[in-house]
Amino acid sequence: FELDYTPEEEAFRQELRTWLASHLPSEKLPEDDEPRREFQRAWQRRLAESRWIGIQWPAEHGGRDATLKQQIIYTEEMARVRAPGVLDPV
Repeated sequence: FELDYTPEEEAFRQELRTWLASHLPSEKLPEDDEPRREFQRAWQRRLAESRWIGIQWPAEHGGRDATLKQQIIYTEEMARVRAPGVLDPV
């Protein structure tokens, strides 16, 4: 099954790819609990600063008002680069 994306949705994908290219951590996720939590907190803060956390939330609450297809694109792109998970995802 393959989705068709609009030019606006592909622009969203490109914006995320560009952001990930310059912000994705290069270091490996620590194995020990406390260093791993600190790493994930730092990554989550970095994502939140650019509104890449809670993208489906309203813009006035720090989200991007992301549509379902944009949320799918987000998931595809995060998986593509094997982005680290965030601490306690909802």
